[in-house]
Amino acid sequence: MNSPVDWISSDRSIQTYYSDPNRAEKQSLTFNQFLSLKLKVGGNLHLLSSTVIDFEYSGNDEQVRKTIDEYKKNYKSGKKSTIGQSLVALAYYGGYKDFLKTQAGDLPIAGNLKVNDPRDYHDYIENFIKFVNNSEFGEIQMVGRSRYDEGVTSTSKVFRQDALNRELSREVGGAFGNSEKKDSNAVEIKISSLNTILEGVAGCGKTFYQNSLFAPKGVNYRLGFNFNCSETVVFHPSTSYEDFVSGLRPQKNGSFIGKSGVFIELCNRAAADQKNNYLLFIDEINRANTAKVFGDLLMVIEESKRTPKELLSKYGRAVLTRQEAKELEGTHHEGKEIEHTTVRIQTAVDDIHGITEMPAEPLEYLAVPDNLYIVGTMNSTDRSVGTIDLALRRRFTWQTMEPLTAEELRKESKIENRSDLEELEEVLTWFDSANDELMTKVGPDARLGHSYFFQQNKSAQQIAHDLLKQLAEIAYIFHLEDLMAEEPFNQPILGLHLKNVGEGLGQKVIVEQISANSREETSGESKIELTAPEESPKNSAES
Repeated sequence: MNSPVDWISSDRSIQTYYSDPNRAEKQSLTFNQFLSLKLKVGGNLHLLSSTVIDFEYSGNDEQVRKTIDEYKKNYKSGKKSTIGQSLVALAYYGGYKDFLKTQAGDLPIAGNLKVNDPRDYHDYIENFIKFVNNSEFGEIQMVGRSRYDEGVTSTSKVFRQDALNRELSREVGGAFGNSEKKDSNAVEIKISSLNTILEGVAGCGKTFYQNSLFAPKGVNYRLGFNFNCSETVVFHPSTSYEDFVSGLRPQKNGSFIGKSGVFIELCNRAAADQKNNYLLFIDEINRANTAKVFGDLLMVIEESKRTPKELLSKYGRAVLTRQEAKELEGTHHEGKEIEHTTVRIQTAVDDIHGITEMPAEPLEYLAVPDNLYIVGTMNSTDRSVGTIDLALRRRFTWQTMEPLTAEELRKESKIENRSDLEELEEVLTWFDSANDELMTKVGPDARLGHSYFFQQNKSAQQIAHDLLKQLAEIAYIFHLEDLMAEEPFNQPILGLHLKNVGEGLGQKVIVEQISANSREETSGESKIELTAPEESPKNSAES
């Protein structure tokens, strides 16, 4: 498919929209024409960077004309008017701020003014036309210029996601939605690529985030994840390639057969299902030797090397014979030649669930379908586990989950409705001070997590105790014993504080309860009698 405008290209070697003094015609197309192009990641057509977008309308619909007039009266298109910036400006100044409030975090802007997934613009425009309930809005023209063109000057306003959230009275860093209190302890992060790793300190909601991936009104609703099309694995030091990809398994008769690991099993299911996206959620991804576990998958999991699911439908599986793999590599899809989409795995697969007739040739090549999403979590505080090597790291999009602040926590419904708010306020104030000091004097990976505040069956004193225990662990990991003697770390919280025990290499930070008459040291599982329900729950923090 050829592009109707120069700022949308089918040539992958061209990424930027440059100035052209010989370009005579306006480079414009309507919303309806833009939607018909069906742009997608890895597709035939792609948006060029440095494109400045403005809007025009030549029709007679009064509602549309008023929207465009208000937009032009209040907004000046300029060098930073990316397609996302201009689309938001149209709704913002055109009288549809309420529409921006309905987008559940799907505004096509980011802090760095660009969005990598062109589907964001499709979704946004489709939702906007539905919201205004007027099909004539589809005839608005998107006029594209190069930011390097003569006459393109500065932009009158640049929209930032966080600032716009605050302006619209939304939760900072959370999802767009109504202004009611939130009821989750995970900041909603949008999945923008097929491979994503969420990193953050212990207790910032990474594991809890998995539940939000299936929320019908969450920021990832368009991906359509459901529990029947997902698998969860937890990596640990014993996780191997044979467990994850494929390996030999003994049989009762003493023989061995090649069996699929969880990754190939999910690839096969995704290849046989053209309707759904599939999700592989890997918790604690860095606790295993990732270079060894992923092995030869490094190439085929890469987004640009994924195989369109439509091409795998004829096989109904993702593991292929040598002949099938060679046929696939020479296939064209949507005008694009498919190259390097398969890799030879170490152990051929002899058995596939649900397939009774296996081909005569061994199934020893793997193609990873483009409807399989991989999401991993990583505890950035723990220095006792492995790191992700550079080759694997660059194949993932990295998202950082920040601990919530005390101000954000106070707005959470699970905290607002507690009966011990007065005591909890003391803990919240200390929590903010401690994280500010840790951020300044140590770094972001040394901060405390917020998930303790969401354990409703724990008292404020128990929450304080769990936070102090995490702080003691942080002190051990980063050798902060001396820092623990400074404020706010040495301040008592609800009758508890930290204490340095021992000297030299054997020095340790423990949690101690303060009383008027005596002090009873506790370490490990607490020996103190905390104000709590009759049966004290186990200490836990989401990682």
